[in-house]
Amino acid sequence: MQVMNNDPKKELKETEQEVRIELKLKGTAIPEEDTNKEFKETQQEVMMDLKIKTDDFLRKFREQKGKKVFGI
Repeated sequence: MQVMNNDPKKELKETEQEVRIELKLKGTAIPEEDTNKEFKETQQEVMMDLKIKTDDFLRKFREQKGKKVFGI
């Protein structure tokens, strides 16, 4: 009897692993995923988001010049 698994990501990962094993047994070449590229793209997205937020903050901060900022 097979236990039902409610985690679709885990099920997908297990299915992907099963397919990769099957293809390897058949001798089919499988392209490996480039996780470094995915990480680099994610890192660049985070850095761009941080830059945009920082620029917005600095612009608003400069507009407040002369007014009390941060209760100072």
